Amino acid sequence: MHKTIFVLIFILILGNLAVAKEQKHLVQKGETLYSIARTYNVSLDEILLTNKIEDPSRIKAGYNLVIPSKIKEKKEYKVEKGDTLYGVAKKHDVSINELLKENNFNKDSVIKVGQIIKIPAESNVNTQIADKGKTSSQNNLNNYSQYYWPVQGEMKELSGKLQGSKILAKYGESVYSVSSGKVVWEGPYRGFGRVIFIESISGYIYVYGGNDKTNVIVGDSVEPGFELGKIGLNVYENKPTMFFAVYKDGKPIDLEKAPRL
Repeated sequence: MHKTIFVLIFILILGNLAVAKEQKHLVQKGETLYSIARTYNVSLDEILLTNKIEDPSRIKAGYNLVIPSKIKEKKEYKVEKGDTLYGVAKKHDVSINELLKENNFNKDSVIKVGQIIKIPAESNVNTQIADKGKTSSQNNLNNYSQYYWPVQGEMKELSGKLQGSKILAKYGESVYSVSSGKVVWEGPYRGFGRVIFIESISGYIYVYGGNDKTNVIVGDSVEPGFELGKIGLNVYENKPTMFFAVYKDGKPIDLEKAPRL
């Protein structure tokens, strides 16, 4: 009798855990994946991976999303050939600072093939400032006006899916953040190189496209003047081009009026 009760309780617990790990959300008119991720306190990356979404712009009202679990368990990772600390952090969607802290590493630590690394359960990045690529002059910015635009160059208005501007600049030129915020997306997007989405505390989404290389990962926090990446070539025009846009509540914002703090 006691054994039967124990089995029933065990099954019930498993059932409750399964429910807790998967929620459903019916996308409403005017919602964006970024606002939904913020509502459930999960990363945009987690929503995209869980739902196998390759093109976020195609998600419309009426789409039934699976919201991933917010429970993160500590785990270990065995270092493989070619791994770096930055690569391991990015692979597990954690802050490089948290990874270093969890393993008592410093920025100069070297990892070896076969070494076991602890992966932090949570990445407490809301109060951290990303430090990769930052210079001493950027640490002591007194005037953010020099970063009113991500790069300097000829600007042309964008049309189509992404509403904003494209800026013709030099190949390999640095792209700077114009505001403070948290990186909610970083990755390749067809025709736009590597794209970075940064969400400010007031809910503005800043889009930086056309990067060949980037200095941030999802979860990093940045401030105005932080070097986000380097400009690459536009595959369609074969010219170095930076794409810049700002959204609020799913609607494009006049770039001149978007906050720069």
